[in-house]
Amino acid sequence: MQEIKAIEIRGLNFAYSEDSEKILNNLNLVVQSGEIISILGSSGSGKSTLLFCLNGIIPKLIKGVKLGEVKIYEKNVNDFSVSDLSSDIQIMFQNPETQFFTFNVRDEISFGLENKGCDETQIKQEIESVSKLLDISYLLDRSIEELSSGEKQLVILASLIAIRPKILVLDEPTANLDPIRTKKLKTILKEINKKHQTTIIIAEHDLDFVDMSQRILFMKDGQLKDYGGELDKDYLPVCKPKITPDNILRIKNLHYKYDKIKILNGIDLEIRKGEILGIVGPNGSGKSTLAQNIIGLLRPTEGDIIFRDKNIVKLPINLIVKSIGYMFQNPDYTLFENTVLDEVKFGAKNVGLNKKETEKEALQILKEFGLTLFKDTDPDNLSVGQKRRVNIVSLILMKPEILILDEPDTGLDRINSVKLKEMLCLTNEKGLTIIVVSHNLNLIRSLCNRIIFIDKGKIVDANHYFELLKQNDDH
Repeated sequence: MQEIKAIEIRGLNFAYSEDSEKILNNLNLVVQSGEIISILGSSGSGKSTLLFCLNGIIPKLIKGVKLGEVKIYEKNVNDFSVSDLSSDIQIMFQNPETQFFTFNVRDEISFGLENKGCDETQIKQEIESVSKLLDISYLLDRSIEELSSGEKQLVILASLIAIRPKILVLDEPTANLDPIRTKKLKTILKEINKKHQTTIIIAEHDLDFVDMSQRILFMKDGQLKDYGGELDKDYLPVCKPKITPDNILRIKNLHYKYDKIKILNGIDLEIRKGEILGIVGPNGSGKSTLAQNIIGLLRPTEGDIIFRDKNIVKLPINLIVKSIGYMFQNPDYTLFENTVLDEVKFGAKNVGLNKKETEKEALQILKEFGLTLFKDTDPDNLSVGQKRRVNIVSLILMKPEILILDEPDTGLDRINSVKLKEMLCLTNEKGLTIIVVSHNLNLIRSLCNRIIFIDKGKIVDANHYFELLKQNDDH
């Protein structure tokens, strides 16, 4: 029996403009129906660009210079609109925020089903089935605005799975998921592949996740080749924080509600100067909410936040950020300028640091993070991993006393993850106190002198969490 080609790409070339460098360079790929393949590669290597070519987002919605042929189940993508191909192929973007069409979880999952022409009974059944599959039934009547990044990612995934496309394309699907959710997702995708013969394409940095694939490919110089272990070596620098006995930050009985939903429920925490504190916990547990209360983006319903013996609960955010820097999970939230160089200097300029010194330091740190070639590039045109590096560089240049990083290595390849760790160790040695919110336990364990676990808005025993993960691995 002849194999059916789900995807066939011949001589694909793409550049974002006539005079810019090719992102895809005579790329060829054949994916058989029912295959699971993963694509690895460094940040900015062209993985997401390739995925956007699969259903015509490039060049129909994202403009550029494209040559070559892309076929989906014998259909030339050039001859169809993105919506025409929606039953054949669905793509989950790196940033889930860009894919929402409604304001409520149930409505979001039903949106694609309604467009597909399903009747009310079918829609109800599919919503119940997919929410049970992904264990998000408890979210169905929640507002999307109040969800964590991981929960948003699961909702988008649910909306795509519900449509039952022939091809499911996932761009960094584990980026915002906790370890237990990540492990469950592997099982779910294998189940979908087996039950519906769904072809699955995954772009990832997590080597442990992609071992579910029949083929692993590596993107380099705009082309794909079989993966040969280029990313296997993962040197983990271990920080040795210089901790003083003084508390730089104290949090007392902190509570926060979103509408009537309790997100934080009596947080008590003391952080000493020079610490590197890791915060872990499941999706939706309140980790990012705690961070945003500290910097004044959210205001607690009860409790105190003491920075250097001063209660900052009611302090204006523009004064807080001079001392406490914060990096969002979504890198687009803090991109304001038209070039990378101007962007990394933006924060330092606004807090009044010396312009000449900032310029010199900016050029040096851009070099260290592999961003010199992009110093005149619009940050909006960068990959998620590159944007993340820009965020981190701009915060370090602001020279805060405390730096809070929310999922700092999302979208970073292993080389840049190591550079990030080395840079954080170095800045910590100079006296910077660092708080890292992350699902990446390798990052947390190699960086942090102390780890706390948040669950349902409370700090609980972190050892219990690690034991739970170990039990999950054993199964």
